[in-house]
Amino acid sequence: MNLLAIILGYLIGAIPIGYIFGKVKGIDVREVGFKRIGTSNIHKIFGFIPAICIFFGDFLKPILALLLAIAITNSEVVAGITGIFAIIGHNWPIYLKFKGDGRGIASSVGLLYFLAPIELLISFSFLFLLGLLLKLKGTAFFVFILFFIIPWVTLFFNEPIWIFWICLSISILAFVARIFGGVKKLRKATNKWKTISDSLFFDK
Repeated sequence: MNLLAIILGYLIGAIPIGYIFGKVKGIDVREVGFKRIGTSNIHKIFGFIPAICIFFGDFLKPILALLLAIAITNSEVVAGITGIFAIIGHNWPIYLKFKGDGRGIASSVGLLYFLAPIELLISFSFLFLLGLLLKLKGTAFFVFILFFIIPWVTLFFNEPIWIFWICLSISILAFVARIFGGVKKLRKATNKWKTISDSLFFDK
């Protein structure tokens, strides 16, 4: 039953909501803009309102997968792992031959919100204030910091250790997705280390 829950979680996460929306509009979102299926590219192509709708769709996928896993297995740990596989499904969806090129940010935030809402709110508040103080623009670097610090924030608040490991896994997935996104640029890059660091820290 545990394996069934995890597989279903992956398949739920792999539903390419942004891609489906683009196809309804007659556009393959993997071919235009940032060439991804996630919220940022939907915003670039279609604007704010569609992006918000896609964000919440992706946000809810791991939560739905987690709740289904709890119903099937009655195990919080397995449910957390199932949520992780929902994020993997979003980033590498089987329905698109594993080529979604998403970063899983909305899905990751959704799972974090469900598992560690207080820690997520505190981390967001800290980064918001930091952005105001430093007058920094753009969100990519702040997203990196968010995923870097939030596992350790859960330890500070004495959350169960499995919450820490799930949050750490979410962070690692976010970093891996960014690095994979920069791999295509390595062939043409003269400074490969800079290309990798730009992908990791700034998603560019």
